Amino acid sequence: MSRLVIGICAMVIIIGSAGFAGVSSATDSYTVTIENGEIDIPDTTEAGFSVTSVAPIEPGNDISASIDTGENNTYDLLLYNGNRGIEDRKLGVTGSTTQNFQTSSLDPGIYSVTVSTDQIETIQPVVVEGYDTTLSSPSSVTQGDTANITMDVTEHASVDAPSIKRVEAVVANESFNKTISATKTADGTYTATMTPTYSPGEYRVYGVVSSDETIENGELNIISMTDESSITITKQTTDEN
Repeated sequence: MSRLVIGICAMVIIIGSAGFAGVSSATDSYTVTIENGEIDIPDTTEAGFSVTSVAPIEPGNDISASIDTGENNTYDLLLYNGNRGIEDRKLGVTGSTTQNFQTSSLDPGIYSVTVSTDQIETIQPVVVEGYDTTLSSPSSVTQGDTANITMDVTEHASVDAPSIKRVEAVVANESFNKTISATKTADGTYTATMTPTYSPGEYRVYGVVSSDETIENGELNIISMTDESSITITKQTTDEN
C-alpha cells in the first residue's frame, strides 16, 4: 500500500473517532463527488469506508462538493483538516445538493469532506495545493527496461507553501500499487525511476508532493498531486534467428 493511501486511511480512522456516536459501514446512501476533479487511487476500505479517489484543489478555488442521496434525510456536511479540526460546516442539509467550501483561508494540505448524521456516512479526501505539479512519463515501456517519471514542481504564488520534504510517483493498477521516491535533479524538477520488474499491462501513474509538516496520524501532510497519466508495460520479445 502506498504512503498516500496509508495517510488517507489513517486520516479516515481519526475522523471516524472524532466525537461521533459511531461510524457507518460503506453504503450507497450518500455519495460525494468533488466537481473540481478527482484522481483515482488504489481502492481500499478502512473503518467501513471505501476510499477510491482524492481531489486536488487549486488554492483560492472553492471545493465544490456534490452530494447524491436517494434519501430525504437531513445531514451535516463538514470539512475536516488533517488534525481532525473542523474548518467549515453546512448544517441541516437535505437531499441531493451541491455545496461549496472556500479555500482562501486554508493552509495547503489534506482535508476531508464528510457527510454526518448521528454518525459519519461517507468521507471524500481533498488536497488544497501549495504547489502546481506536472508529471511527464513515457506512454509505453518494454518489460525489463527502466523508465523515468519526471515531476516539475512550482509554488503557487497565492499561498505561503510549506517546504517540500518528499516527492513520489505512485504506479498502480487493479492488482498492483507501488510508491517510488523521486530525487531532485534540478531546481523544481524531481525524477523517479521505474525498475524493470513490472508485469505487462496498463498502469496509472501520478505524483504526490508532501511537506515537512506532519498531521494527526504522524504522516507527512500532502500538499500537491499531479493529474493522472498512464503507462503501458509491453511484453519483452525475443528475436528468433
